[in-house]
Amino acid sequence: MKYMSFKINLSEEIKKTLEQIPNEPGVYQYFNQSNKVIYVGKSKFLKKRVRSYFDRKHDSMRTCQLVKHIFRIEYTITQNELEALILECNLIKSYMPKYNVLFKDGKTYPYIKFHTHLKFPFIEKVRKVQSDGAKYYGPFVDTYKLSQILKYLDQYYPLIKCNKDVSKQDGKACLEYQINRCVGSCFKKVDEPQYDQWILQIKDLFEGKINLVATQLQEQMKQQAKLLEFEKAAILRNQLQALDIFTNKQDAMSLVSKNEDVIAISMVDNHYLIQHLLVRKGKIIDQRKIIEKNEFLQSKQEILIQYFKQFYLSFVDCAIEVICEEVFEKNDLFLDFCNSYELMHKKKFIVSIPKIGRRRRLLNLAIKNSSESLRAELYKADKTGKLLIETKENLNLKSIPYRIECFDISNIQGTDPVASMVVAINGKMDNSEYRRFKIKIKQTPDDFAMMSEAILRRYKRLQDENKKMPDLIIIDGGLGQLHAAAKSLNDLGLSIELTSLAKREELIYVENNFNSPYQLGQFSQVRLFFQRIRDEAHRFAITYHKKLRSKRTLHSILDEVSGIGKKRREKLLKTFKSIEEISEQNIQSLVDTGIPQMIASDLLAYLKLYYSK
Repeated sequence: MKYMSFKINLSEEIKKTLEQIPNEPGVYQYFNQSNKVIYVGKSKFLKKRVRSYFDRKHDSMRTCQLVKHIFRIEYTITQNELEALILECNLIKSYMPKYNVLFKDGKTYPYIKFHTHLKFPFIEKVRKVQSDGAKYYGPFVDTYKLSQILKYLDQYYPLIKCNKDVSKQDGKACLEYQINRCVGSCFKKVDEPQYDQWILQIKDLFEGKINLVATQLQEQMKQQAKLLEFEKAAILRNQLQALDIFTNKQDAMSLVSKNEDVIAISMVDNHYLIQHLLVRKGKIIDQRKIIEKNEFLQSKQEILIQYFKQFYLSFVDCAIEVICEEVFEKNDLFLDFCNSYELMHKKKFIVSIPKIGRRRRLLNLAIKNSSESLRAELYKADKTGKLLIETKENLNLKSIPYRIECFDISNIQGTDPVASMVVAINGKMDNSEYRRFKIKIKQTPDDFAMMSEAILRRYKRLQDENKKMPDLIIIDGGLGQLHAAAKSLNDLGLSIELTSLAKREELIYVENNFNSPYQLGQFSQVRLFFQRIRDEAHRFAITYHKKLRSKRTLHSILDEVSGIGKKRREKLLKTFKSIEEISEQNIQSLVDTGIPQMIASDLLAYLKLYYSK
């Protein structure tokens, strides 16, 4: 089907750009009328690729919709196609254009970076992969699991924690060394063979060779037991038992050494869900789920090709083979992606459709998970949809509140005042949209003025950036806070439905109906929904307020100690999170931050006196 049957009226600016654009490698960006980037692409021949959008009809509704909204074009010439590909990936990550990014999970997944160029390599968690010669493992979709892995490594592999020059041993032990999380290469001579063994084992763990590491640990444990070193043997036993953190509890295991990705997609009505299993050395080590609305009525093939581009042209730990049930051989978009993949990773992109055996069982597992997960998500979405409709009807709102923004104020007698804003989209809290405000008005306990400032700052910014407004605003408070918020919106010339939830009586006030608040039943789903959002806003505000208060307290106490000026205070604040943490240190730990020994002694003495009061 050819979708683009309308006539394109090209602006003079676009016509001029199409004439000037060279037929060289580069990247092009399409902007809409609001000057927002809506698509980023790359090509070996810029002129040919960009003109193709405007001089023919398109098979894809997505491309058709894209062309309708192009208002301006910019392009960047690059030296070669690989440079264009890298720039394209970076721009897509930066702008998240509507017609590039189908999978808006809003995350940049972390990697483990191995500083292999150093005499004593060390690892760190990073969010960006660079061409710096380091070894990267990732991406890690489950960030909680990654944090558990890092704790495991800290406990059993005390690698160095920084890139300090180990040839200049200064006789000072850092805090990490004192708590047994660093081998102390800048402080003493290190057992290099032992360190090398740690590095090899850690690499094996990240590469999925868990059985090999387990065998090594078992042998070491037996040796220590023979030497009657039972304490060391017990540590190795605990280390061995904790290895489970590197794998998922699963039935789908094998003895093969291949790295594979298993990808399945399910579609119901106008929604789809992609199930992505990451199999390393025969074990499912991670999974990724993406559920989206099929806004442009794309086929499974089109969606998966977009997913391949977004995932495999961004991440470094790519599988040798992708197992999938779709056929892509004659698809031009897929061939274009394969060329980009080979250009970036220096290897071919292989997709297979197994019919029998272990790989077929893995694919069936992914298909089953995809189908069941989509049904479960749509069921939850249906319940949420009913709740939003019920909210509209119970409170006589003008529209269904798909996007709700809720505000709360936190302060103690006007000091360290902050405002929080949390967001619920389609009935679910979305913490990537949360915002917090450090109140700038004079330090007086005036909650109404503080609320007014927060509302004014938030929606003035949305106005300036031409962004979409919420369907409903909830204020944590009573009529006073509601009036303050209403005035700010009125000053901006905005008409957004506004409600407040009074704490004591749990009454819901709605603007333009102040005299008749809604007192919903104790078990009303709408009331419980509002309370959940309000409580989350309160938690977010309290957390930020405590952080500012702790920082101010830390500043004021440090100012009382003679010899601690601005620079030394900054060093202490950078190293330690709180006064309590400083008070728990010894003199040497403070000296390691650059504080003279006499002043460190005075500071600890002062804190001891401070806490004894």
